[in-house]
Amino acid sequence: MSESTIMSSIEATIIDPNYLSNYMNVVHVSTPQEPVLSIEDLLQSQEAMTQKESTDRTLVTEFIGISIDVLKPRLYAWAAAGFPDAFQIQALQLAPPTVCLDGVVRTLISYFEYCADMTVTEWLTLVGKKVSGMYFTYTHDGSSKITLCVNRS
Repeated sequence: MSESTIMSSIEATIIDPNYLSNYMNVVHVSTPQEPVLSIEDLLQSQEAMTQKESTDRTLVTEFIGISIDVLKPRLYAWAAAGFPDAFQIQALQLAPPTVCLDGVVRTLISYFEYCADMTVTEWLTLVGKKVSGMYFTYTHDGSSKITLCVNRS
């Protein structure tokens, strides 16, 4: 075999599409793939975030809209306990997402206000209009719990 025949044979083997395809598959299989974020992943994440915010808004709306009928038994318990300061009336478990649907990172209280569509001050004023001789405050644990408390005026 002549030198040019050997070179042509080697070149043909190196650029043979079947050879390259087989080699690429071997490399592909042996090399870990980079993680891929698909549109489906984004849509599922968006859908989950939308559902969470919707559920949280419902919980917050129920919490801030506490009726006098719900308040009465707790206020009677407060009276029976001798009217201690910061008596706990009702608690809400609320865990803010890492990032809200609008792209904003919020603390527990700012997420509560976002879901309530009102400030904490507006909420306490709203609840306070249902009673006299007492006022409401709140406490929170900084991460997932807000508690409505009552005090004597």
